[in-house]
Amino acid sequence: LTFLLTTSLRQCHSQMIYSLDLHPTTQFSEERRRRLTNFTNVTKSWLNVKSNAIYATLPKEEDFRNSSGDLLLFEFHRFRHLSRWERKLRVQNNLDLQLNWNKTYSRQMSEKKQQSLHGGQYINYAAAPLNQGYGTHYANVWVGHPKAQRKSVIVDTGSHFTAFPCKGCENCGEEHHTDPYYDPDLSDTFQALGCHQCQLGAVCKDRRCYFSQAYTEGSSWEAYQVEDLVYLGGRDMLAMADHRNRDYAVPFMFGCQISENGLFVTQLADGIMGMSAHQSTLPKRMFDRKKIEHNMFALCFRRELGTSKRGVSAGVMTLGGIDNRLDSSPMIFAKNVASAGWFTVYVKNIFIRAGGGQHATSAIEEGQHVLKIPLDLAAVNSGKGVIVDSGTTDTYLHKKLAKSFASMWKAVTKKEYSHNGFLLSDDQLKRLPTILVQMRAFDSRRDPALGSTVETIGYTGKLDPTSPYDVLLAIPATNYMEYSPTTSLYTSRLYFTETQGGVLGANAIQGHNVVFDWEHGRVGFAESTCDFEDEHSVSRVQGKEVTTIGNDCVLGHPILTRTCSQSINSKLCEQSSNEVLFGTELWTRTIEVLGSNLGMSCQDVVILDTSHNGDSPPHVDCKDGVCSEYRPCEMMCSEVMNSTKFEIETEEGDLCPSRWSACDDTCKQTFIHAAKDLNDKCFEKSRDKRDCHVGGCGKDDPCRVPYIVHAKIGLRGAKEEMWVAHSSELLAFALVESIKRVCKLEKALISVGDINVMMATSWYEETMNEKPIIGELGVKVVIQISIYNANAKLVSHFDERLKTEDNLKNDEHIGRQLAPKAADIPAIFLKTKLKYTCVEEDLRPLANDAFAVDDALKKEDFASILIGEMKKAEGGDHNFHHSPFVSLYSDSALIKESTMLSSWTIRTEVEESSVIKKGILERTPLTHYSLSGRTIFLTLSVIGLVLLYIVERYLLPQNDEKSKSEIDREKRVLLRRRLASRANNTEEQLFKQLFRPHELEGRENESCFSNDDSSTASSTLLGDNYVGSRVTTKPVISEIELPRRKSKQKSNRRRKY
Repeated sequence: LTFLLTTSLRQCHSQMIYSLDLHPTTQFSEERRRRLTNFTNVTKSWLNVKSNAIYATLPKEEDFRNSSGDLLLFEFHRFRHLSRWERKLRVQNNLDLQLNWNKTYSRQMSEKKQQSLHGGQYINYAAAPLNQGYGTHYANVWVGHPKAQRKSVIVDTGSHFTAFPCKGCENCGEEHHTDPYYDPDLSDTFQALGCHQCQLGAVCKDRRCYFSQAYTEGSSWEAYQVEDLVYLGGRDMLAMADHRNRDYAVPFMFGCQISENGLFVTQLADGIMGMSAHQSTLPKRMFDRKKIEHNMFALCFRRELGTSKRGVSAGVMTLGGIDNRLDSSPMIFAKNVASAGWFTVYVKNIFIRAGGGQHATSAIEEGQHVLKIPLDLAAVNSGKGVIVDSGTTDTYLHKKLAKSFASMWKAVTKKEYSHNGFLLSDDQLKRLPTILVQMRAFDSRRDPALGSTVETIGYTGKLDPTSPYDVLLAIPATNYMEYSPTTSLYTSRLYFTETQGGVLGANAIQGHNVVFDWEHGRVGFAESTCDFEDEHSVSRVQGKEVTTIGNDCVLGHPILTRTCSQSINSKLCEQSSNEVLFGTELWTRTIEVLGSNLGMSCQDVVILDTSHNGDSPPHVDCKDGVCSEYRPCEMMCSEVMNSTKFEIETEEGDLCPSRWSACDDTCKQTFIHAAKDLNDKCFEKSRDKRDCHVGGCGKDDPCRVPYIVHAKIGLRGAKEEMWVAHSSELLAFALVESIKRVCKLEKALISVGDINVMMATSWYEETMNEKPIIGELGVKVVIQISIYNANAKLVSHFDERLKTEDNLKNDEHIGRQLAPKAADIPAIFLKTKLKYTCVEEDLRPLANDAFAVDDALKKEDFASILIGEMKKAEGGDHNFHHSPFVSLYSDSALIKESTMLSSWTIRTEVEESSVIKKGILERTPLTHYSLSGRTIFLTLSVIGLVLLYIVERYLLPQNDEKSKSEIDREKRVLLRRRLASRANNTEEQLFKQLFRPHELEGRENESCFSNDDSSTASSTLLGDNYVGSRVTTKPVISEIELPRRKSKQKSNRRRKY
């Protein structure tokens, strides 16, 4: 029995009581020892005892007994209370319950096990908008060089290949598609694959590699394989030219279609892009070419009623990471039970929630009740399993569910379930039953930082008490009921027709941010608004737009920290004013965006900017969130003597725009106060530093930041257009003070450097499927609070990338040449990744801190407390003029309408036993489980028994008599079977047919072959079951059911637009 370890120190009468909950393990003793060490009045004799006491008292600090360890120990004996576990242990072993127990039974404390943790925050990614098609969603890819051509492709996790029509394709629906046919002649990087380059079973014909694809609903296409530069982006030319998109371009093989039929001709999108767990997909290609850090991507669909060739924004796609800024619930991961091919989940239960509801929660609201559909797990998850298929418009489940679902539907709605059209009002639509699908969790461990699973959206909770941490996906009626603008009728698009497995189509996952994580073998679901325009609204820093994503480092404007004259010894000018002296200028640039390990480092950016001016590469040093650049300079002595005038003129100048730097891997950030001189140059006046634990500090290491609290705050009446960097700082400071006040703590659990204001955008009423119709409410702020582990230990750092003079010219990680004269750069730059270790005992208190922060944010009055702290921090009314919160401060009604929209805790660790590399899952597809020690033991045992049987049966020498007896026994069995069909044959004839002549030698004298007693022999041989010509024997050998092999079948993927 293990209880969560907590500590409390409180005043009780005249004594201080130190309380520890029972935890009868070595970890408890270690934690007890570590915590008691913080009290100076506790002696070593107490720390070394074996007892795991629940309660113990300490004398007051001024008590004279503190000076004596023995008296303190005596006081401990008087008031201590042994746990039942420890008291029983001492009684059984005849140990003293009172005196001298610490001296006699002390033990040496075991060392804490340091270990590294796998996982991270996955905050570096590429992003692209999704558009509404005819029932599906499509993305825009840009193909070719130097001028890329736009092609719209359906994003389809249910297929492998990418293909679209090329120049010369006949009757391929160019008049229906968004773009003209792709023209290979316009691209310098286009290459048709030759016969020696054919991939994926393509057939070589006329020096080209031809392949084709057919789909269940009847569509098909034929194409030849080509390769060209491909990258994702928006729908206009600005997106095509944006280097943040072009940097992700990779040589990619796709199909140049020469013919197509079915829905491919009439669909809005030009072609299709396979996004399954297959080597031929674009995300896997980008990962292999080091364009994205992780082999994962996410799709977020929202439904729009209209479509247009110009594109109707209806979602967002991210590659290489996870963007949860628009999520309204935590990301809960289901296990991907397929090793490759499709993203397959294991469905454990399906529920119908009467009364509707949009969210996946086990909490039952008024007017709702939940019914469980009986299902056959083997049938529902048979064949290919239940796949998550973004290219299938509708959802298809196993046909065995049809009858029970229809009966429950009728019981709830009082109507028969059918696919006929219904005339429904908005209220009637929302009150239709919600379908809840329970899927096996990726990690079923209990998280101490998580509150009740009943209150957390996405967890099964009390719907299945045996698996409360399973994933719960809600499919409301607004998803599975399709509206027809022409008939004004709603039609159900939930089908029960599959003979094997099932398909969770686009209507099941819309309104969700779905992460397809091939790298770790999981599929994540989080409810989201999926609004790309909201997600990528830029941050404003005093009028300057700042990007928040990308692989490359982004730096601020150069600030002169040390002038040339300040680096020169002025005493050298005493003899002559015409002397030329050499010095070094120090310029500082704030790191605004760190970028990823795959892009240009901050040193690279400085060198690139300097090389454009034709200067030699400077010495660059980046740390604590700033890059220091040392430039050689020269000055006349007369200029050195007059340099003080320059400094005086800058003191009264205008302030330069500045902000806190990004938090780097040193967990430090810097704010530079700078003013402009007469030449409009920025000159540093002072700088501030602080600790930080966001961004680059621990983003890839759960040992440093094991938990993150994610929150959304709605500030009613605030002005988004007035939001600046200072607004984020003000909010962060007020947040720290508010949590401290709510928790009634003397010392804050977090600091300002632990808070990352991810996004501040206009606040509208959040809906998962439709655009909001209510006007702007205020500002919605998305924040993340890092729970930092100060006890994490740095064990090593290894090279992520080594740049030399040879590979600087063509660095594929960077995507473009660093400088025209890269070969002249003498420095070798290392991009390192720090590695930390931690102990489990240090993470438990941090889980409690994360829970405490999340619980404080959920208090009803937290928003009003936060606004009060913001007003206090901002000062008097004279500071409110430029504040985005000015109307909020003066209107009590707006304060009451401000609210904490949502909050939850994220554990950054990914269970290591399920971790895979580059999309290769090390699991058995038959059981869909990871190979545990027990499974391996049983498997090896069975293999050993089979080998032992083979050796004994066929390889070891057998005794001749034993062999003959076995042969006789087998042939007697055959005899019984022959007698059943050949009753007219005599016994002697049958024996002659069964036994060869040499086997009958010596048997003539045996009783069973005697002519005088043939009837007795026959009765003895055949047994009591022989009656005349009938044989009623039971089967001698029972049939053995062998495991079925997974046969190759055509995909059941359906696309209906």
